[in-house]
Amino acid sequence: MVARKLPTQMIASSLAPEDIRRRDYVAALYETCQILPCVIDGALRDVEPISVSLLPYPTAAPYRVVAVCLPFVFVEDAFGGGTSLDVRRVRLVRVGDRYAKRVWQALRSNGRRRRKRRRAKRRR
Repeated sequence: MVARKLPTQMIASSLAPEDIRRRDYVAALYETCQILPCVIDGALRDVEPISVSLLPYPTAAPYRVVAVCLPFVFVEDAFGGGTSLDVRRVRLVRVGDRYAKRVWQALRSNGRRRRKRRRAKRRR
């Protein structure tokens, strides 16, 4: 079997927090949460939090980085909405510009169609 090398723009690359720059397109790979274990047998022992990695919900649509002030990264989505991410909790990957722009374009056009349908229903 011959191994085929994928073009670099097709592979999301993991980012160290210090490598995040303005105007990068990023996506959340996973989010880490800490939970406390349940009390077993009614006995409180030395309770230590357990770290759990969760996949992002909904799917990881790309964001564009607006500002960086570690450990916080302010990002905007395809609809212009902004949110602040804490890189201690969220693992970010850089996605290719072409991929991100195509996804943004598809999301925006899908959003426009939904708004038109809602307006048409209201007029009825």
